[in-house]
Amino acid sequence: ISNQFTGYFKYLLSRGFTEGIYLLLLFLAVDLLKFHYLTSAMVIQIGTAVLGYFIAVKWIWKKGSEVVKELTEEEMDNERAY
Repeated sequence: ISNQFTGYFKYLLSRGFTEGIYLLLLFLAVDLLKFHYLTSAMVIQIGTAVLGYFIAVKWIWKKGSEVVKELTEEEMDNERAY
């Protein structure tokens, strides 16, 4: 992430997206499919947490993980030189 504000904005967008998905799925499960609200909430919360994690890995943390990988490769090259 080149800028902290950009990263935070991306985080807020991803959280808003997953919360919207959560509310939509909860409505569908409870009102339309007639599942129990607590069971539905637990299952859907776990699913949207996993979705939010994958969004963060692919979109928010993308550049950071590439930098870590490059540093690790440089460190390995430096160790081989000694």
